[in-house]
Amino acid sequence: MEYAKIVPAVKSERIYEMARDFLRPHEKVSCQLSELLGKQNKNVFAVLSMCGESLSVRGIVYCSKGGTVLPFFRETDESLKQPLIDFFTGRKIFCVSGESSSVDFLTGILLSLGNQGVMERRGFISMESVRPTDVPAKDGAGKIRSDIEGHIFVQCTRERSDELFSMQIEYIREEVLPDGMTLNLPVERLETDRLLKNGKIYAIVSPGGKILCKAQVNGECGSCILIGGVYTDKLHRRKGFARMMMEKLKLLAAQKEKSCVLFVNKLNAAAISLYEKTGFRKIGEHEIVYMS
Repeated sequence: MEYAKIVPAVKSERIYEMARDFLRPHEKVSCQLSELLGKQNKNVFAVLSMCGESLSVRGIVYCSKGGTVLPFFRETDESLKQPLIDFFTGRKIFCVSGESSSVDFLTGILLSLGNQGVMERRGFISMESVRPTDVPAKDGAGKIRSDIEGHIFVQCTRERSDELFSMQIEYIREEVLPDGMTLNLPVERLETDRLLKNGKIYAIVSPGGKILCKAQVNGECGSCILIGGVYTDKLHRRKGFARMMMEKLKLLAAQKEKSCVLFVNKLNAAAISLYEKTGFRKIGEHEIVYMS
């Protein structure tokens, strides 16, 4: 008789390797989840199908202590519902983020528990950089064509923490925070400092030393780097700084023989246009569901 079971992905070497094999072909639409699995994070779980001695992975789910859930399922069916109901019973979920069909499936299960509702849904387009070598074109002087005279691309350090935190808060309020939700400033400050400590925030800096555009690496796995938090100062938009940022990040990824991936709000036509102009194409659908 076949049945499903949810166990920590690091429960055994066999299950861990099966989980990695399951997720590896889908890294580009589950980069954060793939990175967490690769680091053997204890909050990553394998959804297993078991029949006698036969064992197969049906899905991977990350569930943080703060209630952020990252799911990925290749396919879904009724046999997975009860184990997932049992797993999530008693857990307070803040949001579910990932490939759209996986998020829809898991959100339906969470709603069936009856103790939470959906506060907001946001649809995104998953995109990947696809220029032949992922190395941006250069002019005769060897500069990337999107370079803006006197402005430089830097990897940020903790000395820029206050300036970056201010920009990050503006980005969250403008692009991320659901209506009616209060921003948790101490938590956001800790996250900004963590990213800086790990060298994950980059910026375009003016000749006078002011940060005009910033972006961050939200995940990295075997084949790709996930870019997020792209934000240009309101007084310096439409001047090419975001384009310069994307070209530089693509170059960093290409040096590692990886591509850049990202997801962008379906309603943000300007951002979609920017990414298309810098060599990105759609590879899937992404969704974030905020739970009440």
